[in-house]
Amino acid sequence: LLLQLEDLWQRQLARRDLELELVIAPDLPPVLSDPSRLETMLGGLMDRFGRSLPAGSRVRLSLQPAGPRLKLQLSGEAARELFHRLGGRLTERGGSSLTVFFPLA
Repeated sequence: LLLQLEDLWQRQLARRDLELELVIAPDLPPVLSDPSRLETMLGGLMDRFGRSLPAGSRVRLSLQPAGPRLKLQLSGEAARELFHRLGGRLTERGGSSLTVFFPLA
């Protein structure tokens, strides 16, 4: 899903003079989440990040295994309720990054 959305996000962020760095570990299993809701939530979150960052900034989004879950990490403010509705668990550290753990299918 993230790879499918990468071009759209690149264009969206470029309009605000921002860059996207997408780092995805190879061979990841699917997560237990509704793909359409996940796409909507991630798109809204990416838009929110873009609006809050100064021009020339970079948005880094990474996805990697974390035990029995997948860890999605990016910079910006938390969206705890959105991730909770999608079955994810959110951990905030220092206010400058966002980490979400999604259960595996």
